[in-house]
Amino acid sequence: MSKTPHIKNRRYAARLARQKRERFQFYLLLSAGIIIVVGLALWLVFLSSPKSRAPLHPRTMAIATQFRCGCGSCDLVLSKCSHERCSAIEELRFISDLLASNAVETQVVQRVREIYGQFIDK
Repeated sequence: MSKTPHIKNRRYAARLARQKRERFQFYLLLSAGIIIVVGLALWLVFLSSPKSRAPLHPRTMAIATQFRCGCGSCDLVLSKCSHERCSAIEELRFISDLLASNAVETQVVQRVREIYGQFIDK
C-alpha cells in the first residue's frame, strides 16, 4: 500500500516537470519571435529613414536658391525644401559634389539645369 502514493507522487512530479519545461520552451520561442520581429521593424525603419541633412556650404545654398525643388509635391525653393523624402537632398548633394570637384558656379548651374530642370528665372 505504501507504493501507491509514492508512484502517484512521482507521476505527478513528472507531469509538473514536463509542464514547466513546455511552458519554458513556449516562452523562449515567443521571446525569440518578438526579438526577431522588433529587429526587422527597426531595420526597415532604418532603411526607409530619410538621409540626414548635413549643413551645406554657403556656395551650395547660393546655387540652390536658383532652383525649385524637383519633387513635384511642393513649390519651394530648393534650398528651403525640408520634406523628409524629397529629391532636394539628392539635388543639393549633386550641387555640393560638383562644387567640390572645382567646377565653376556657372557650370554647376548649367549641369543642374540639364539634369533636374526647375530653374527659377529672375
